[in-house]
Amino acid sequence: MKRTPLLIEGVKPGIPSPHSSKSHYLAIELSHGSKNALRQHFPSNYKMRTADHVTLSYTPSQEELDRLHNTPEHERTVNFHATHHVNDEEQGIHAVRIAGVDHLTDKAHPHITISHAPHAKPVQSNELLAQQQGDRIAVPRKVKGKTKRGHLPLTGTIKALPKFR
Repeated sequence: MKRTPLLIEGVKPGIPSPHSSKSHYLAIELSHGSKNALRQHFPSNYKMRTADHVTLSYTPSQEELDRLHNTPEHERTVNFHATHHVNDEEQGIHAVRIAGVDHLTDKAHPHITISHAPHAKPVQSNELLAQQQGDRIAVPRKVKGKTKRGHLPLTGTIKALPKFR
């Protein structure tokens, strides 16, 4: 079942948008604090570091982009968690599994690619996460004055991002 939470009924498609579905994708762009938290907890295992977004739709229709740019969802801050991490040296991929964004995407394995080898592509994280659950993330953090271990909290902003940055 394809979810379309970014589309709001009653908004007319075709409103001119500066963004093209061929050159943009829908994503959650991570906040600077979240990028720093990922860098601190998950150093790059490979030469190519991305770790800056969660892809919601890589090939959105022009209608989806038009509607996003004319809704309150555009540039809305969302909170979510990194729950597991996987590293596959053979494939050259290091990624973290994300929870709390299922209502925003129809992707089976929402994630952030931390880093990848030059021969690998970030999209391979989807295949890796389909094969492995990964290791549970249990980072220490203060909760009401006590140190507890749990998932890594992250924040980001829903945006249409250029495919070639």
